[in-house]
Amino acid sequence: MVDVTAQQTKPALDAAAIREDFPILQHGACGKRLAYLDSAATSQKPQSVIDALTEYYTRSNANVHRSVHYLAERATTLYETARTRVARYVNAPATENVVWTRGTTEALNLVAASWGRRNVGAGDTILLTEMEHHSNLVPWQMLAKQVGAKLRFVPVTGDGRLDLDVALAELAKGPKLFGFTAKSNVLGTENPTAELCRVAREHGVVSVVDAAQAAPHGAFDVQALGCDFVAFSAHKMLGPMGIGALITRSERYAEMDPYHGGGEMILRVGLHESTYKEAPLKFEAGTPAAGDAIAFTAALDYLEALDLDAVHAHEAALTRRTLDALHDLGINTFGPANADERAGVVSFEVPGIHPHDVAQALDNAGVAVRAGHHCCQPLMQRLGVVATARASFYVYNTDEDVDALHAALAKLTSKSARAAVPEVVFDDLYHRDIISEHYGEPRGRDPIARTDASADGMNPICGDESEVALSLEGERISGLHVGGRGCSISVASGSILHDLVDGVTRAEARQTIAAVREVMHGGKMPSDLGDFEALEGVQKLPVRVKCALLPWTTFEQALGSLAEHPSPDKPEDVTLEDSTPEDVTPEVGPRDIPENSTVPQDAATGETT
Repeated sequence: MVDVTAQQTKPALDAAAIREDFPILQHGACGKRLAYLDSAATSQKPQSVIDALTEYYTRSNANVHRSVHYLAERATTLYETARTRVARYVNAPATENVVWTRGTTEALNLVAASWGRRNVGAGDTILLTEMEHHSNLVPWQMLAKQVGAKLRFVPVTGDGRLDLDVALAELAKGPKLFGFTAKSNVLGTENPTAELCRVAREHGVVSVVDAAQAAPHGAFDVQALGCDFVAFSAHKMLGPMGIGALITRSERYAEMDPYHGGGEMILRVGLHESTYKEAPLKFEAGTPAAGDAIAFTAALDYLEALDLDAVHAHEAALTRRTLDALHDLGINTFGPANADERAGVVSFEVPGIHPHDVAQALDNAGVAVRAGHHCCQPLMQRLGVVATARASFYVYNTDEDVDALHAALAKLTSKSARAAVPEVVFDDLYHRDIISEHYGEPRGRDPIARTDASADGMNPICGDESEVALSLEGERISGLHVGGRGCSISVASGSILHDLVDGVTRAEARQTIAAVREVMHGGKMPSDLGDFEALEGVQKLPVRVKCALLPWTTFEQALGSLAEHPSPDKPEDVTLEDSTPEDVTPEVGPRDIPENSTVPQDAATGETT
């Protein structure tokens, strides 16, 4: 076990020994040794963090800052000590500069709401980048729409870096705020945060830094960075979920209104008005996640005992090994070629195979990676892909993990025929031959002569797209087109849909939709669903259920539009804004940003709509 009390600096990480400190890594997955390569989504927790959380709930649990009994005083002391510990870890000027939040997402929303609504107005510019996580994009879209501000974006270059010339030019124009990630969760790109914050400060621009991927992976000094706001989450740096921090420059507090109202953040409350405590408590309404904050200190102790420079070097070595392994297999990667400039994250695309199918095949081999748009849909569009697979590394990963990834991908890429992909991906599902048939030669792809109704759908998890067009003769479906792009499950399901409902009545089609949905949510397979029986095994894969249902929910939306427009003689466009079943979300967002946008020209970045 790593000695978290040791004072000496270690020149390198003993990842094999570190791995022993993480109970979940000892249990394996799918009957195999677990190679957990998804730490950019959330890190695993060492025993010391688990023990700290258990210790709090068994010996110290009470509501903080309220009662005067022993447990309450003990809990409050531990809670505020944790705040001090976080301030020391990031070298904040003072403990008071640390605002507890639920994580990076809430922290960035807090800045947009508390500082943004008060300081950003009509016609002002909010400068962001094309590589932002949705957490550092959507709140600013919402603010811009509310106050009439404009959004502009620093573009991403072909090698996955920010175009710094554009960034400097845009900052010179004096936007109200510049929000950017210190390290991309897709590309792994490490941005020059200190330099960007320095230039922003020279031009009077407030800087907001998303440090969710940076704070866990090396020394992180907010005073040296010189930013106004920095947000990060505990769960990505060995700590519990549900706790994070917003480090705020002291002078910004006077420019911010409360984010939430309620207990703890108030001084005096009357029937018509209230007064508030000083920051940071002013922004911490309600009962906090005290146990998680206290356990976070154990995570910081663990990390600092490892030597943060050694952590960064270790991840760079794993990244270099992974890039070499993937390129050896002819697999595309995204981001800077130099591992020293993008340590810890490798997003990749296996030609001809959807990232969901890649991730499923890797999971069968005991390798856990992320697949999807990684909450970066505009960046996916900029890269020209719907989604990617992503391997990400942390202190407990070893060369053996990378080698397991390489071996599993070598097996997958050896299957060159598209139709054979399900044979590798779903090695424990029945009727893989049927899935392969529908995936390899999907039905219903040809256009139809007349369209009486149509709909488009998207799976918000992975970016799979579905399109359905149909024509009617009386009550009977006389023509049906099922298209789009997606994983083997969504494509095969759309092909089976075509076989089952082409030529039936609308009422019969709705009955089939209901039967399919019931099966996917755990119901018994009826005898009249034909080849859909091949997808019954998807029941045990909750995320893939959405893939299987995507074409069906899209088809259901098209049918629903016919109920509103019963005449088949007047085809009309279908708007999905008012009807969004839980299984599918209409595509919005990425289309708002031109794929090849460049910021220098005024027309490059449109205003929010």
